[in-house]
Amino acid sequence: MSLTEAQISKVQPTGKTQKLYDGSGLYLEVRPSGMLIWRIACRVNRKPKTVTLGDYPKLKLRAARIEAMKVLDSINSGLDPSAPPGEPDPLDDFLDFSGEEVDPRDTWRGLCEDWFEKRLREGIADLTQKKTLILLAKTYPGIGNKRARDLGLRDFVPILQAEADAGRLETAKRLRSVCSAVLRYGVQTDRADRDFMHEARDVTPAPQVRNRPGLTDPRQVGSLMQALRDYSGSPQTRAALLIQAYCFQRPGETRTMEWADLDLDAALWTIPAEKMKRKRPHIVPLARQVVEVIDWIRPVTMRSKWVLPMGRDWGRPLSEATMNQALVRLGFEKSEHVPHGFRTTASTMLYEHEWNGDWIELQLSHVEDNKVKGAYNKALHLKGRTEMMQWYADHLDQLAEE
Repeated sequence: MSLTEAQISKVQPTGKTQKLYDGSGLYLEVRPSGMLIWRIACRVNRKPKTVTLGDYPKLKLRAARIEAMKVLDSINSGLDPSAPPGEPDPLDDFLDFSGEEVDPRDTWRGLCEDWFEKRLREGIADLTQKKTLILLAKTYPGIGNKRARDLGLRDFVPILQAEADAGRLETAKRLRSVCSAVLRYGVQTDRADRDFMHEARDVTPAPQVRNRPGLTDPRQVGSLMQALRDYSGSPQTRAALLIQAYCFQRPGETRTMEWADLDLDAALWTIPAEKMKRKRPHIVPLARQVVEVIDWIRPVTMRSKWVLPMGRDWGRPLSEATMNQALVRLGFEKSEHVPHGFRTTASTMLYEHEWNGDWIELQLSHVEDNKVKGAYNKALHLKGRTEMMQWYADHLDQLAEE
């Protein structure tokens, strides 16, 4: 039975690749990553071939059928001898310069997709999934259908340079890192010879570090805390801002806090290593005020796995944009204070009151993995940090009441 647009719009990815057949060799490949790819299975000179036509929804059903007919017409006429000079043959994408067929899995795109599926099995975070797919898609137009083993640094430099020239230095740096990971996977699976992306470091200069605006004047901080207490918007947003203020972790870590990460009896929040993008988890002692906020929000959000879910979609965590907008509505412009700025506030005040620098840096998760000697000790400075975190929460409350 032929496919319909209605059927395709309802397709959901599973844990393995699916093939939805339309007819005449045309089928829609549904990847576990959620990507939908039109392919046509055919034979040229009695040899089986698979030709990729494009992605859905960029290529709709009707257009995919037209492209499939073009490929079949090309095959029926040999290698398309009737094509006008200079017009590429539809099969050229999967043939190397000698006319040898290239297995789609051996192409750069095929390698990227297999690597991404591996990352999915490893439990890559939802947000990281989206960012990674966006980065990989930047490489497909130029080199996606080329054999991965035949690629060299010269093929990637223009792609990286385009991002750097556009001022997207952080994107260029991340893209280089993702391509490096794919190449290493290619070496492991015998589809690439080596990872040469370290040679492209000069193409992706380190982005300038920007200090995120954060209030440090005690009177302004007191006004901010009073405004957070009185916030009348959604309960999740109010709780998120208060937790961010008291715990001063990165906003992404606060927003994606899960009930499974909390031990309220011990007053501890353990942020998993994958969320920290580190080799070890990060332990945050919870002040009495934080436990009270979580107990207050529990009846509202306990049905979600997220402590702070979206207001309209409890299957997703609160967005950072929501926290930003709430601060603006409270009268704090982005030029003076943002959610990440609570880290600046805490660092400044704790150092000014001469708390132990090791405790502060560990609490900010600034300590690199290679600087932690031996196996990570879950009790590392925990007693001191617990005392510090309670003092800091009490200090914020005191400023709010002055």
